[in-house]
Amino acid sequence: MSQIIKDVNDLVLRTPASRVSGGEWERLPKLVKEMTAAMKEEKGLGVAAPQVGVSLRVVVLYDKTVMVNPRIEEYKGHKKLMPEGCLSIPGKTFLVNRYPEIKVTYQDRHGKAQFDHCVGTDAQLIQHELDHLEGTLICDIGEPAYNR
Repeated sequence: MSQIIKDVNDLVLRTPASRVSGGEWERLPKLVKEMTAAMKEEKGLGVAAPQVGVSLRVVVLYDKTVMVNPRIEEYKGHKKLMPEGCLSIPGKTFLVNRYPEIKVTYQDRHGKAQFDHCVGTDAQLIQHELDHLEGTLICDIGEPAYNR
């Protein structure tokens, strides 16, 4: 596991993250760079700031999307059990109930308001990362599936 990714026992992962505001925007470029490097090193699809020890509402996704202060505005469809892994719980897979479709609002790395409609794997990924921002891990809400 990466030296920078916090594991399941770290208290930062159990604490709801704070909104990015004021002077915290100045530290965003360095934080995003650190998060992106950790995600790539671990071959993850996404990473939330608490996973690198920073209790701020920031998510970086595999396609280089940076979500600041994200919020799911709408859930659609019927929840489905989906297998998930987590960089903070290496080697374990859990089955987690997720909505197949969401609408999410956030600010980009420059503070501009954004809106995305996500389905399938992208919807699952964003729900997973936003759970991190609330201090929730997949081991809290899912069932163990199998070891990788």
